[in-house]
Amino acid sequence: MGCHLGSAYDSDTADNKRRRFTGRHWWGISDGEEGIDPLIGTHAAELAASLGMPERNLNNTGTSILILDPYIEEGEGVRSIDHYIQETILWNFWPRLTASTPEDKKLTIRIEIEKHEVPLPVPEYFPPFDLFASAMKAYRDNSADVQIIRSERPKKDLGRLIIKKGLCADRLGLALDQHSGIPEQACHIALMRPVELVVKYIEGTPFADSRFEWAGVFICSDEDDVESAFAMSEPPAHDDWIPDNLPDRNAKTFVRVALKRIEQTASNFAAPIISVASGTKDRGPSLAGTASRLGRLLDSVSGKGPGKARPSPRPPHVKQELAISPARFIRLEIDNQNRRCAFF
Repeated sequence: MGCHLGSAYDSDTADNKRRRFTGRHWWGISDGEEGIDPLIGTHAAELAASLGMPERNLNNTGTSILILDPYIEEGEGVRSIDHYIQETILWNFWPRLTASTPEDKKLTIRIEIEKHEVPLPVPEYFPPFDLFASAMKAYRDNSADVQIIRSERPKKDLGRLIIKKGLCADRLGLALDQHSGIPEQACHIALMRPVELVVKYIEGTPFADSRFEWAGVFICSDEDDVESAFAMSEPPAHDDWIPDNLPDRNAKTFVRVALKRIEQTASNFAAPIISVASGTKDRGPSLAGTASRLGRLLDSVSGKGPGKARPSPRPPHVKQELAISPARFIRLEIDNQNRRCAFF
């Protein structure tokens, strides 16, 4: 099937009536009414071959898309087409490209431009996708820190959410482009259905300390009524979940509640909301300043980290039975009782 995606417009029809057209035009075989069906079988194979598309058969299944005369912006300050394609693939398909991806879901993607093959970065070694890949692995391993997102009315498990945090590693290659959409400090949750293709990202609150970042994934439940609710809430571009698109009340509740819970988590993960004596809620204080001060304080004590300490001078008759390395500051966290805890 061929298509052209253009802008909407108004035009007169054959019966001299003014109509609104979507700008989407389709070429194929008439379905006998007003629609278009695709070519199939030998007709499809012959047409594809005449256009130079790869051959498809029972042993070589898949999807081929040919774009005729694409518009590629060129000039100074414009991103190279290879970087744009690499980023688009990573941003949308990284869950199917990780080391933990099951074989039946793993994608094999090759990029070739003007007969030159362009390597696709490995998510685990291309920040911040390393954190997303870590969260995805924890989800697949059913890790203990996976959070179940639930609705109460009706009572239903809507999906699982997992977030991983770590050092904000240096960005590489295409992520350094001026117009790159890859965040300099990740604070995002990737939303997807069990097919494990990213629908969209919810951006949350970043850590106040720019040396750290976090990334998470939410995968909706594979129960028929839940997954179908999320699937039906997607627009034609499959790039959002819109609960108002659903006529069924329960389905609308599933999607709306899940999005609300995820957005709350994304907003509060880096700066948890704590309850104070008056009963109101406020955000916990930033730990960034304290962390930096503790780090500087301990850096002046020893730069060697863990290890056997140098023995202090002792009288000859005193036997040294225990050696303790200098303290090394690791991180600060808010614990499950909303207390600030320093780890050494």
